[in-house]
Amino acid sequence: MDDRFDGLINLNSSSSWVQCERSFQNAGFKPSALFQEIERHDPVAYLDMLEERPVLLLHGENDQAIPTRTQLDFYEKARTFYADTNRITLELFPNINHTTSLSMVERIVDWLESTFIPQSQ
Repeated sequence: MDDRFDGLINLNSSSSWVQCERSFQNAGFKPSALFQEIERHDPVAYLDMLEERPVLLLHGENDQAIPTRTQLDFYEKARTFYADTNRITLELFPNINHTTSLSMVERIVDWLESTFIPQSQ
């Protein structure tokens, strides 16, 4: 087991790099000269390494920079690797573009506290 990380938070980004690159191309952008590197290092190819670690994915529903569907793609594929699908969460924030809101930061703090700080009995 790779013990360099205990969990993952992804905020307004895509963890499905190949799909994100294809979305950019479909929108009219030039294909990346680094597509083979993107493909080789795409987090989707390494989902088994999550090993049931907790994951929090936050994304603005109105993100104009990174398509929300690319984050959904990662989430749907990652869930298939989890026996306990409650350990991976995707939350979409209405009326948020490619920015961070106070509600997103509050959600991250709540998630970190509830996931990694032992609750007193």
